[in-house]
Amino acid sequence: MIKQEKILLPGLSKQLQFLIDNLKLDGLSILVIGSASENIALELAELSGVKTHLIVEDFDSLMTSNLVIDNNPDVQVKMMDFERTDFAKESFDLVFAQASISLTERNKIVKEIKRVLKPGGILCVGELVTLEEDIPRFVEDIFDNSGMVVLNRFKLNNYYTERGFKILFEKNLTDTLRNYYTINLKKLGSEKEKLGDNEKTYFKKVINKISHESGAFLKQGADKYIGFKAIICKRGEN
Repeated sequence: MIKQEKILLPGLSKQLQFLIDNLKLDGLSILVIGSASENIALELAELSGVKTHLIVEDFDSLMTSNLVIDNNPDVQVKMMDFERTDFAKESFDLVFAQASISLTERNKIVKEIKRVLKPGGILCVGELVTLEEDIPRFVEDIFDNSGMVVLNRFKLNNYYTERGFKILFEKNLTDTLRNYYTINLKKLGSEKEKLGDNEKTYFKKVINKISHESGAFLKQGADKYIGFKAIICKRGEN
């Protein structure tokens, strides 16, 4: 079993465990998409026995990833636009994305994922979803402020099937979110105490975002409207 505290993303360790429970990973070429996914990439590299690639979206994430990876030769980290990568067509057997592609560019990102996957390749994706068709303004603001496009839980599967993927497995991981946001708030409190005044100013936007999202979910009722769902789907042969 994966240690939960190693993966601090919505879904925690359960999305990776969901993949491990349903797919043999030996010998697979793997791409992991998204910051804070370093421990996922390390685990997948060990399980597959093949060097795993991790891409992140900005320089700060790249620096953090390199610190966590710590020169491990089994994982190669690069900074790339998710919708426009440097990888050749049909490079990977598996793409893993956990809470990283529900963005305004999501259509282009999924098109790029399909391009770099081999025919019959697997996408394991976890996404925040809405639990109701109508959501209140304060929940919409959470998504807007993060540049996210969040689909309803009943529409997520159709989104991928319409783009040439076949759904193999799905799992509701909404029960991970309370733990995720609770851990975030505790971590935020302990980390803020270590920051100097200049650092607090520099990280003010990130600190406020984490605090706002966590507070909204844990204390303001956003838990009634926000869920998390993971699916494993297969790229068509065309």
